[in-house]
Amino acid sequence: MAGRLPELAAYAGRLSEGPATLVAFLDRYQATGILMGKIMLYANNGSSVDTTDQGAAARAGQARG
Repeated sequence: MAGRLPELAAYAGRLSEGPATLVAFLDRYQATGILMGKIMLYANNGSSVDTTDQGAAARAGQARG
């Protein structure tokens, strides 16, 4: 996930270059959002299955940031 942040930051100040740049950014932004959703879902599922599992609770907390 952290590896995607520099990819997104590279578009700072460049979105007005044209439609192709904007679409490329939006594609990466959307893909990053989908990945984050999967990470959150996976982490929260483990915690939801067993609320006494401290490891799962820690992973869910880490995914939330």
